[in-house]
Amino acid sequence: MQQFEQFTVTNTRENPLFRVPSPIGPQMAMCVQQRPDKAGSRCFKPRLATRHPTSLHLAQRPSRPRHSACMEFLSLLFLLATAIHWLNTQGQRKRTALLAEQLRPYQIEKHMEQLTGAYMRALGEAEPERQLQILQLQEAAEQQLATEFQNLALEFAKLPAPVTRGLKLALPFLDQLSPKACFDMRRMLTVHAQGIERTVTNRQGLAPKARAFRMMGEMFLMQHSCHWFCKSKTIASARMLTQHQTRHEQALDAVSPETREAYLDVVQA
Repeated sequence: MQQFEQFTVTNTRENPLFRVPSPIGPQMAMCVQQRPDKAGSRCFKPRLATRHPTSLHLAQRPSRPRHSACMEFLSLLFLLATAIHWLNTQGQRKRTALLAEQLRPYQIEKHMEQLTGAYMRALGEAEPERQLQILQLQEAAEQQLATEFQNLALEFAKLPAPVTRGLKLALPFLDQLSPKACFDMRRMLTVHAQGIERTVTNRQGLAPKARAFRMMGEMFLMQHSCHWFCKSKTIASARMLTQHQTRHEQALDAVSPETREAYLDVVQA
């Protein structure tokens, strides 16, 4: 019986039709046959699949927003504009307070308001006699305006240079960095004082209507210079257009040639 079992084991061949595939796979089976002692450490070591980056993986990676740099730049611009506006406001307040202090002893604004209303009424009259009558009643106010503005120009000329500079451009510290980018308000007031005095005395012998028209041009341009000194040229032009329906170019054309030439020398210096 033992001999039959030994003969059966040794002489039995495996039927290929009934061969059961190995659960460990052909590669593991080969490893077990070659190196049975190291099969576990060598063949069961997992291989990590190499993944090449695709567009999907790149899209999933966290990236810095593209608009962050633009937002930072806009924030810096906003802060810079706010600082410039604040500095301009401080400078405007100082110049306004300075001019108001110099104007306090005089009634220049009152005289200008009276003369402007009278000139407008006279120019609206159709009868020359009525025009002449209204204009003759303003001689006292004209003389007072010319005298007071002459005194204002003399007193303002005694002030030091830094505080009497007006800005051609609304930029802070421009009067300290580049004096050429400013105009001297002392010279400007002298130009207007001479222009008003020249028109009041009527050295050129203008007709009453033409004289009144020129006087309004001298006053409007002087008022424009005061607003320019306190604020800016843009604000001064807007105020003159709102109050008197007159542009800056129109007022400059209405003054005398001497006033216009001296004015441009101060502004363009």
